[in-house]
Amino acid sequence: MKQILSGVHTWSVFSEEKGFHFNGYAVETSTGTVLVDPPLPAEGWDELDALAPFAGVYVTNRNHSRAAEAFAERYGAPLRIHERDVERAEATVQETVRGGETIGGEVVIVHVPGKSPGEVAVHVPGRRALIVGDLVIGVPAGSLSTYPDDKIDDREELMRSAAKLLELDFESLLVCDGAPAITGGKTLLRAFVERERRLVSTPSPDAPKRPQAVKRLLRQRRRHVERPKIVRALWVAAAFTVVAAGLAMLLLPGPALVVIPLGLAMLALEFTWAERALERVLREAESARDKAGNASGTQKVFGLVAVALGLAAFVTAAVVWDIPLLPV
Repeated sequence: MKQILSGVHTWSVFSEEKGFHFNGYAVETSTGTVLVDPPLPAEGWDELDALAPFAGVYVTNRNHSRAAEAFAERYGAPLRIHERDVERAEATVQETVRGGETIGGEVVIVHVPGKSPGEVAVHVPGRRALIVGDLVIGVPAGSLSTYPDDKIDDREELMRSAAKLLELDFESLLVCDGAPAITGGKTLLRAFVERERRLVSTPSPDAPKRPQAVKRLLRQRRRHVERPKIVRALWVAAAFTVVAAGLAMLLLPGPALVVIPLGLAMLALEFTWAERALERVLREAESARDKAGNASGTQKVFGLVAVALGLAAFVTAAVVWDIPLLPV
């Protein structure tokens, strides 16, 4: 165990499976030491014992229980987790938090949902430090990333939470997974948020829910931007060609309503304006489908009659005005 800031200590265990360290933190306060996501100490308990008494063991999310139960039992301290993660917690929880709680007037629990509904961060304003669980990870060292989409409940909410943390005063970003940033932590977090915003336009909380097809496309974008520039340039040229062909099909024979969204989907891997256009097209299509599905039997019958009358009128006009129905 080592002291990395005044009154802030850390110890780690290396995960062979993940390829990086799992970090625990002990923050001294006037009412006792606060433990955050503690793994078992590799070098024994003596240094940790010296930090008694303990104000509580805090688990940042449902997947970070680690050795929290062993610490709670050894030190007679309550194990706490956010109320929205308690049902799926991997440990026996004595108390829950909601966010906003203060320990000893020196440590503040901050609710940062996204990776899981009950993720929390621990802000230590007096030391200008912020401890985070899975919101971001220090991988590779000197940078920040996060887990793959299949490990995250809601990436859009995660990004809103990350942006919200930038409002706090901190210099040290103490991640529980990977390499912590003792200095420049806020700069790293800001760079992470800005990078992710370039990849994915994050909608406001009151915006309509995104179609699943758009969400899948945004996951593809992360891999797409890593392709060589020449490949991306050729992709954009092909995408504009597809869109142009679709627009031409509005006047010429062809499935324009299929081709245009396909071209927009291709462009959305590069441009957020195309992503927004595609999202609007898909949302309108879903709305039309829902309206059709909710139509009464009578409405469906009248709709079919209208289509039949329209076809009959077209055929009649073709006969009267000698309009060719087939190419000659």
